[in-house]
Amino acid sequence: MIIAFISTKIPILVHKGVWPWAHEYRTDFAMTLLLVYLLIYGAGRWSVDSKIEGGSNS
Repeated sequence: MIIAFISTKIPILVHKGVWPWAHEYRTDFAMTLLLVYLLIYGAGRWSVDSKIEGGSNS
């Protein structure tokens, strides 16, 4: 996500301004937040590995 941000969104910010950049970055921002959430909490009881292991929360 960092490489995608640097290579695609920084030129928009520099050449077009803040509002076009904010419009273009909203999907990347949402995916970044989802990535951080999954890194912190994991997939939990709905994950495939939880179903395979037969976790207690199945």
